[in-house]
Amino acid sequence: MSLKRTNNSAADNIALIGITVLLILLVLAYIFSAGKVNYLSTDFYTKKKNLREKKKLIQSRYDRIQKILERKKAIKTKLDKIANVVLFSVRLILVLMILTICFWLVYYINISVIEIIEYIGGLVILLGLISFIIFGSPASFLSLWDYLGKKLKLLIYGKYIDLDKHIDSHNRELAELSVEKSEVEKELKEIKEAEIEIVKILNSTDSTSNQIEIA
Repeated sequence: MSLKRTNNSAADNIALIGITVLLILLVLAYIFSAGKVNYLSTDFYTKKKNLREKKKLIQSRYDRIQKILERKKAIKTKLDKIANVVLFSVRLILVLMILTICFWLVYYINISVIEIIEYIGGLVILLGLISFIIFGSPASFLSLWDYLGKKLKLLIYGKYIDLDKHIDSHNRELAELSVEKSEVEKELKEIKEAEIEIVKILNSTDSTSNQIEIA
């Protein structure tokens, strides 16, 4: 009777060991086939720690670029307002100068309106010649005004003349950091899911061993 009980106990222990080994192999096979975490090539906890540190660095970089971007946008808004005011003032001054000259010619020099129109026509031709000399096109003096406008903006913006390019560059970098952060968060989520699966399997193994011992 005692020998029979010993044989049954040994058989139960062998069965328990076999079931435990089988469950562990099934867990590893599931993890490897799903491609979630490569436990053979990378230490589990080290990888999780490295991912958390990487996420922290990405977030720090993102916050810093975000602050720089906001500051540069504020500078651009301020400079744009100044440029618009200056260009409007220049246009207004030119119009007032022309009107003042016309008024002076009519009322003080006694030049007729027709003659003034002829003078304006001559002035337009002169500006067209200047435009041709500078730009190689006598089409109009609008290109000359564009050229002068760009020069005024260069004086206003100064070292911030390429501010638009810098803002675009920062926006692209923020987008790249967002993608990188999402990838890290995805890896962390996969590791967490793998941990949950392992805990479930281990709990199932403990439950099975307890049932065998009771039997």
